[in-house]
Amino acid sequence: MAYGLTREDRKQLMFYNAEHLTSQEWRIIRSVFRKLFRNSKKATQAKEFKRALDNIKDCERRDIFIKYYVEKQGIVKLSMDKHYDESVVRSRLRKATREFAFVYFDNFTRLLPPIE
Repeated sequence: MAYGLTREDRKQLMFYNAEHLTSQEWRIIRSVFRKLFRNSKKATQAKEFKRALDNIKDCERRDIFIKYYVEKQGIVKLSMDKHYDESVVRSRLRKATREFAFVYFDNFTRLLPPIE
């Protein structure tokens, strides 16, 4: 086994690292998501995207996620449309992004070659 890690170990390590990312690292992830999903129709039609989107259980969070990342709406517009305070929209978007990211990145972990 390379580096002494099994596939399951890698997955747990990925989840551990994702849960303990700094706010700067999450900012980078959100920026990548914005660029990728706003500019690539193929990215939003991929099965990995849809599977990760299904992981966002709260439909209100999912709706905010889609409107922000795919439909290019800003935080202020979302808060006005939903009649929420901006802090509520930011909080729900943050939680939805984390739920999405765990599954989205896990899909790519499975595509890695097996460790021997």
